Formats: sequence, structure tokens, C-alpha cells
Amino acid sequence: LAYAGLKRMEMTEHATQVIEWDEMLPAVAQGAIGITCRKGDEVMLKYLEKLNCVKTLECVSCERAFLEALDGSCRTPIAGQAWMEEDGKVMKFKGLVARPDGSEVHAIESEGNVEDAVLIGKKAGEQLKSKIGDDFFAALDEE
Repeated sequence: LAYAGLKRMEMTEHATQVIEWDEMLPAVAQGAIGITCRKGDEVMLKYLEKLNCVKTLECVSCERAFLEALDGSCRTPIAGQAWMEEDGKVMKFKGLVARPDGSEVHAIESEGNVEDAVLIGKKAGEQLKSKIGDDFFAALDEE
């Protein structure tokens, strides 16, 4: 069970290990919950607005822009984590790509103003893609 779940249930004493971001980055948008709504359904959007966490939305937007710039999917070994500094003005991002067997790993770090969340992720993805080339994940298509 994820640590967040243990915290909600007030059972953190059962955690056997907490893996820090420096040890292993999560998959893009890992742990974020997405809710969709019919276009134009203003009543439902008002209800859902109360469930939205703006900080999470900004972080997930950055991470997904990174994934998109790399043409990633749920099958590609791409990790990314965005977070805001305490002041809420600066966003930091760490991302990486790896060969499925772990033989090659490339990482990147980036930061900028929170309002540029999508741009931060997109630029990080573009920089990493230019470094690894278009065929880095080609072997996945053959499986």
C-alpha cells in the first residue's frame, strides 16, 4: 500500500520502507486522481472544482508535458516528479528514461516559475529526447 494510504488510515507504523525520490522516481502522475466531466456540465464542474488541488494539477501538468514530449505511454520506462517549493512560486522537476533492462538511464532536472509548469516539463522532455534520439524506445515496439 502506498504511504499516502497508510497516512489516511493512520497506520504509518506499518510502513516497512519509504522510498525517497532520490532513490526511485515514480511514473508520471503516479498517485494523482483524475476525474473527467461532460463538456458544458456547469453544475457538475462546480462540484468537482471543490475536489481539485491546484498544486497537484500544476505538478501533473508538468509531468504529463514531459511524457508527451518524449512520446511516452504507459509502456515506456519514463519517470517524472514535479513539486513546488514552499513559497509556491518555484516548480522543480526531475525526470528520467531508461532501457527496459536498466542498461542505460538518462536523467534531467529542471525548474522555473509555477505558471510555466507545462513549459518546464515540455522543455525537459525535449532536451532529453534530443540527447537519447528518436529510436531509444524502438525495442518496445518489437515486443
